[in-house]
Amino acid sequence: FAVGSVPEFPGGVVVKTECEMAYQMQLLAEDDETRKRLGAAGRKACLELYNWQRTTMEYDRLFRRLLK
Repeated sequence: FAVGSVPEFPGGVVVKTECEMAYQMQLLAEDDETRKRLGAAGRKACLELYNWQRTTMEYDRLFRRLLK
């Protein structure tokens, strides 16, 4: 059973069982500071990793490699 988020991606909690997930969700529901910190870290990572500039650069790199 695998639940949670990608460990390399900040802003999440990785758990191994349903019980652990329920426990972590309860902790986050009760802890505004941690919830806000994780949310901000996840948002920052999304903005850095998933933006049009990076996407076009990745596609350009892929197309150049395919055309070789």
